[in-house]
Amino acid sequence: VAAGYEDGVVALWDLRQPGEPLASLRVHGEPVMCLDVRARCRGRGTTEIYDLVSGSADNKISCCEVQPAEARPLALAQQLPLRAAGTADVRIRPDGKLFACGCWDGRVRLYSLRRREPLAVLKYHRNQVTAVAFSPETMMLASSSRDSTIALWSVY
Repeated sequence: VAAGYEDGVVALWDLRQPGEPLASLRVHGEPVMCLDVRARCRGRGTTEIYDLVSGSADNKISCCEVQPAEARPLALAQQLPLRAAGTADVRIRPDGKLFACGCWDGRVRLYSLRRREPLAVLKYHRNQVTAVAFSPETMMLASSSRDSTIALWSVY
């Protein structure tokens, strides 16, 4: 299980041994507001690596790699800068190709998960984006906002 904390730390927990985290790493300078984790398969389909993306009250998105079998199971892969501070939600698309960030500036930002580079900025909401979600079976992305609107996006 992955958890984000007010001090900017992301921690990994093994629920079979809950006394102490497997690993922890400070990835933000402000409280972690959201995170998402997705298994990445390697070789013969066995899961060896997980992608973890987190957002915060600061002006960056943190991308980490989780390798539970390694001596250092949690590593910061890259931090992506944002023009404005604050991310309310992050979600990795089910196919693992991209992730979306719902930001406090009312925009939804799309990134390539593998290359960790920006792909698009979606502008519709007039207030803070509160949540983003991908459809599990289609290429649709939904976003909600404090302005009481919901937007549906076709994302290929």
